[in-house]
Amino acid sequence: MYFGGSLYDSSGGMSFGIYALFGVVVMSATLQRRLMTRGFNILFALIAILALAVSEATSPTAATAGHITGVIVGMLVAVAFSVLRTLKKSEAPNR
Repeated sequence: MYFGGSLYDSSGGMSFGIYALFGVVVMSATLQRRLMTRGFNILFALIAILALAVSEATSPTAATAGHITGVIVGMLVAVAFSVLRTLKKSEAPNR
């Protein structure tokens, strides 16, 4: 926002974090099928896509790049936690 000037005036709200949470939930439900009910990840992904489309259609200053980046970062966080969880399980001694 600081270096972009008026081009990025609409950036900086909570929506980036909300979209990141969308990404975490969708990816977690995809990677760990037993966490959510069947089809939940697809439903949640469709809600996120619809929310993005509505924000684009209703606001000419919507921060699309921030929203998409939020989703991608959320998905990457979910994958990182899944990998760490798998590594932690493999390192635990068998009892």
